[in-house]
Amino acid sequence: MSKISPAKPEEVVRMLNKLGFQKIRQSGSHAVFRHSNGRWATVPLHKGKDIARGDALQNFERCWYIIRKV
Repeated sequence: MSKISPAKPEEVVRMLNKLGFQKIRQSGSHAVFRHSNGRWATVPLHKGKDIARGDALQNFERCWYIIRKV
């Protein structure tokens, strides 16, 4: 079972920025971040709601792939 707990959208955005992702667009309440090597992540920015473990895990796996590749 995953040890990742639900996260605040602001925390996920901060983590993505530290890993070199940049916000390229936002459509409604979902922001799309892209890394210079072509990887991307979508973050739901719903007010007052945490990001579910599954979504947080998916974004983390994308980011971890970048860290290991570099």
